Amino acid sequence: MFGKRHYGFGIVSDIGDRRAVNQDSVLVKSLELGKKRYGLAAVADGMGGHLRGEVASKAVPDRLSRWWDDEFIRRVRYNTRMDDALAQAEEALTGVNTELFNKGKALGGLIGTTLSMLICGGGEYFILHVGDSRVYRVHGKRLSLLTEDHISGRYVTRAVGVAESPRFFRARGRFKPGRMFMLCSDGLYKHLSQADMIKCLSDRSHRNLQEKAGALRAKIPKGSASDNVSVILYS
Repeated sequence: MFGKRHYGFGIVSDIGDRRAVNQDSVLVKSLELGKKRYGLAAVADGMGGHLRGEVASKAVPDRLSRWWDDEFIRRVRYNTRMDDALAQAEEALTGVNTELFNKGKALGGLIGTTLSMLICGGGEYFILHVGDSRVYRVHGKRLSLLTEDHISGRYVTRAVGVAESPRFFRARGRFKPGRMFMLCSDGLYKHLSQADMIKCLSDRSHRNLQEKAGALRAKIPKGSASDNVSVILYS
């Protein structure tokens, strides 16, 4: 199990009960410039039916991490508009998509991963998303789903690396201090009802976001986590 404390985040990424490899990858980044605060969270779930799902799911957060360190921080220091910064993030992800797609073709198959990415800054949130991982907004005892699932039956229909060009779902909205977001792979929401998730998130005995994230994983009945389980809480 991967679990750690990070400023403004609670993070768990677990192999589950029946898988030999954790094909999920998670990423969190934060930045404070004076009174302004920025945060990035991403969950990528490698597609188990494809070649090297764990390679794909790691490549996407790795590229986002480099973009944040090399480009995003520099741009916000010079007051670049968030829209312009996000366009660069999408360009970086398109580059990873091309690399994975070409690698899959060379190997005679597909190398793909879902991606749910959230960026908060300047009083707004921005989402880039593809696949069946999810982003929720948590307000009180309510969960609002902010993404759409790209699935047909049991199959993911859109992902990074499986087509020549990724087709991202985009969303944005206002972000008030103190609001919470939850990003997760399908290994969490397929085993917990919204009522179970809300119960963990609103339980005041969990003192911080890390404890809440751990409680969500622990809420899945022992032995029944048939997939990898990843969750990021951001506030």
